Amino acid sequence: MDRPTLYIANKNYSSWSFRPWMALTGAGVDFEEVLIPFDYPGGNPEIKAISPTGRMPLLQHGVLKIWESLAIIEYVAELYPDAGLLPRDRAERALARSVSMEMLSSFRPLPDEYSPAEGQDRVAGWCRRRYQPHRDDLARPPAAIRRTVSVWRVQRGGCDVCACRQPVRHL
Repeated sequence: MDRPTLYIANKNYSSWSFRPWMALTGAGVDFEEVLIPFDYPGGNPEIKAISPTGRMPLLQHGVLKIWESLAIIEYVAELYPDAGLLPRDRAERALARSVSMEMLSSFRPLPDEYSPAEGQDRVAGWCRRRYQPHRDDLARPPAAIRRTVSVWRVQRGGCDVCACRQPVRHL
């Protein structure tokens, strides 16, 4: 099997590039990583030469080019089914895809609301404090982050309001 090449912009400042890198690394895939900086005023011409969309990330596997983080992760999950990137059970896989697509399609404004460093600091702070939407003493994160926390808590069997493992929502 050909060794895939993952073209990324920057793992520190581009969550879009970081996601497939994290998936490939976590799955133990032997791949080549090529960093193409995007910090050019008019865009890096190297990106446009490689990617049909002019954006990163892009996975090249043989002659096949796959762009968009989620598409790359889905492709890698099919290539390496034992890596566990997606659940084996069809219903659980469908649910994982639903959550992923919601996050992809609904949470676009987050990168625009915060610079990467500011966003990382705030999210890390909310995670360290085990963000609980019903507590008034915490700074209120954006709706997208509140929804993300809620989705993952519910999918893991807990309530959607706090960090408990109760199967029902608190009133």
